[in-house]
Amino acid sequence: AESMASAGIVGARAFLDNDADGRFTSGDAPLENVGFSGNARTIRTRADGYALLPGATAYQSSTLKVDESTLDDPYWVSAAPGYRAVARPGRLTLVDFPVTPTGEIAGTVFLRKGDAQTAVSNVRLMLITPTGRVVSEVKSDYDGYYLFERVPPGSYQVTVDPDQMIRQRLKVGQSKAVQLSPGQNNDIRGIDLVIERLPFQEAQVAPGVLQSLPGLGQSLTGAPSQRVQP
Repeated sequence: AESMASAGIVGARAFLDNDADGRFTSGDAPLENVGFSGNARTIRTRADGYALLPGATAYQSSTLKVDESTLDDPYWVSAAPGYRAVARPGRLTLVDFPVTPTGEIAGTVFLRKGDAQTAVSNVRLMLITPTGRVVSEVKSDYDGYYLFERVPPGSYQVTVDPDQMIRQRLKVGQSKAVQLSPGQNNDIRGIDLVIERLPFQEAQVAPGVLQSLPGLGQSLTGAPSQRVQP
């Protein structure tokens, strides 16, 4: 139609990315009735996972972002934060939104004094990728328990915030490596950390604990590591 030829169509496809590769492949499933926010009009996906916003003004951008409240499972998250798509006259602009099942990582933080260990609260914990990107931060509760929620599949390390380690002269016995696999039940418990408080004369040893965590060591020299919200 002439009215369509002078405008454009912006579309989106939502699918469950079971293998967490960011692409729609044979093992993935289209998602129906997924809503998108950030538009003048509300659109929802059909049974094939597609949603179209026809009549978009040519050469003007439209914002598309998954409304995660419309997802069937509260532990699903959109792997793409959102797109700004520009409509072209008589053309379809299509963007993919992989939706990823997430998991949880939990454990307890203990403070070691001699041969005794006690649970300790208010310890800031960081969940870090192999490249040193901080994807989530939490604090331990009154009983030392902590919980990272809605964690996408991938490889991570759990450790204490380096700023807190230096400020309070803490030493972590060993950071914990955790692997969340795509398409599996990733409810991982028992990732416990043991910390010690260093004497003043040994406090300079604490930064050495961070050498095995790529990217985080930069924060010790004034260049803050990258921190993002999940």
